[in-house]
Amino acid sequence: MWLKRNSGAPLSSRELSAQGLLTFNLRPTIDALEANYDRIVGDLRSDSMPFVDVKVWASEATFYREMMELLRVVYSGMDGYVNGGGELHVRLLKDVEVYAVHEFAYVAAVSLSMYRVFYFTSLR
Repeated sequence: MWLKRNSGAPLSSRELSAQGLLTFNLRPTIDALEANYDRIVGDLRSDSMPFVDVKVWASEATFYREMMELLRVVYSGMDGYVNGGGELHVRLLKDVEVYAVHEFAYVAAVSLSMYRVFYFTSLR
């Protein structure tokens, strides 16, 4: 289960509802991440990796506002991004599970120190 509290225990339906997550069907996203975890982590030649915080944004405006706050730049048209090796953000779109798995691959690579990630901003 990917939606866990800091203690590692799965979140209950009541806790998910309190966070506004039961309004949307995130089960396919959770299942896709779980199904691809071993393959992605294995391809990067590791047995495991630290906890990953998955943030699914229903609001496009809030998604981009958070992107600006974290990355100090907005990449218009993006449907997902990572914030270091422990957090990924995706917009709640039709194929959100595809975007989540894609971003998880980046998080895993960064977390396992396989690649250096550089954020570029335009200079004036």
